[in-house]
Amino acid sequence: MGDDASWRLRHELASAAPALIAESLASPAGAHVDAAALLGALLDAAPHAVATALVGRDDDVAWALRARMTTDVVIASLGGVPGPRAWALRARWLDDQGGLDALDDRGDVALATVACAAVTGLDDDQAWAVRKAARALAPVAALESLLGVEVERAWTWRERDVERAPKTVMRTLGQSSDPRAWALRARVAAHCEETLLSIIGQGDEAAWQLREARLEAWPSSAVKSLGPLAPTTRGRALIATALARFPTDVALWRQVAIATARWDGASR
Repeated sequence: MGDDASWRLRHELASAAPALIAESLASPAGAHVDAAALLGALLDAAPHAVATALVGRDDDVAWALRARMTTDVVIASLGGVPGPRAWALRARWLDDQGGLDALDDRGDVALATVACAAVTGLDDDQAWAVRKAARALAPVAALESLLGVEVERAWTWRERDVERAPKTVMRTLGQSSDPRAWALRARVAAHCEETLLSIIGQGDEAAWQLREARLEAWPSSAVKSLGPLAPTTRGRALIATALARFPTDVALWRQVAIATARWDGASR
């Protein structure tokens, strides 16, 4: 969040909770004018949290912060970052670990997991080489690295694994509106709550029907899936229905509080 109150809290709590504050500076808050200085100030106390906040960032501020990190921490920040500069770091780190052979089923699960995280969201041949090498050893991490990837072979992996790893597959969809994403959701919607979390903010009719159909099973996730749609007429109606049916559900009230806190005065 990027409002004034959120920034006051960040500055007040930075020394008490450096990791949590650093993680709160992921996009879009990371673009705020105060973000670079605060991330730099938190780097020594919470390097891995700062790396998490830099995932997907290929800008000068992010690279300046990476220049102050150890190699292992830098690798954790490279998910979603394409290009030769990022790949040079990945290749150097992977060579130091023993190359792709170190990711096979006789290797280190933690190493394979980090390698997959470092190629999350990428669909070039190098990223696929890492996924394939690590898949036997770290199958969940390899699948999770498909977040937002919509090339044909990514859909093949999802379709193959959706029945045995539905939660993971749903997390990789990244609010996709591709017809193949909807086909996968339909296959697991009856028993996988993460299906709702794959449609946060989506306003097409299929998304609304899914929220309304699964409201009884997972009211808090149905409300969470509204995202910026919460203040709309249909969003308000869904929230009112959820609260009427589940008035003592603490998780639901939490999501309602989060949703309404983001409404401006005109929409209340």
